Amino acid sequence: MMQKRSEVDKVSLDLNAKEQQKTQFESQCDERSAHVQRITVQIQENEQKLKENENNIAQTVQARHEREADKQVNEHEILLKVDSKLYSNF
Repeated sequence: MMQKRSEVDKVSLDLNAKEQQKTQFESQCDERSAHVQRITVQIQENEQKLKENENNIAQTVQARHEREADKQVNEHEILLKVDSKLYSNF
């Protein structure tokens, strides 16, 4: 009878150890799932910020081109005025 009790106690201890290990694994799994979720959200936020940055760059480049075109038009108009004044003096 003592031997059977000893075997039952050993099995009970093993079962408790496995249950603790299972709980620990489940906890680690939950932590990893939460980490993956946080990283997924960060990736989505970064992708959105990247799109915003790309749009801002495109707008900046477009504005720069427009300013450059306006500048060239203004320079051309000034040259035309200067030329017309020069030719009118002759």
